[in-house]
Amino acid sequence: MIFSNLTRTGYLTFLLMAAAAIVQPVFAQTSAAPATTVETAKNNWSVNCAAGETADAPLTCQMVQNVVVVESNQRLLTVVIRPEKESPNHTLTLALPHGVDFLKGVEVSIDDKEAFNLPVQTSNPQGAFSNLPISDALLASLKAGTSMEIIFHAVSGQSYTLPISLIGFSSAYGKLSSG
Repeated sequence: MIFSNLTRTGYLTFLLMAAAAIVQPVFAQTSAAPATTVETAKNNWSVNCAAGETADAPLTCQMVQNVVVVESNQRLLTVVIRPEKESPNHTLTLALPHGVDFLKGVEVSIDDKEAFNLPVQTSNPQGAFSNLPISDALLASLKAGTSMEIIFHAVSGQSYTLPISLIGFSSAYGKLSSG
């Protein structure tokens, strides 16, 4: 499981919170097929909090943006920023669909700057996952940027290029970090 420090309940809470984000239309590009209409979070980033496992446990919060295919309501990508004790700037998690080519990983670029590659680390019945502790440089780029592009490849050979708006990132990150 990708969340070694979360319990099963915490992981299920993560999935429910990610699925609850509100969405708006944008377009995804594929190399092997015409553009597919997808949706991303209407307010770009939502900060969601859930109760801990016990009444005394603190709230668990994260910021989320979803991309789903409009025609089928299938989730293509969920971008999650969540606090982690080992990562002072939090952790970036990409929740990808099944069928992602693990060997090619995921390419991420901010505002058309040089892309960096993230490995796809694991999968479960909800999809495939990449995790990255957010460095100071990456955090500065995310806060200053206007868009992030995520490119992943399916084992079928099809490539998906998904735009992620960074509008509202700094505000949501501030809320997440203050809690």
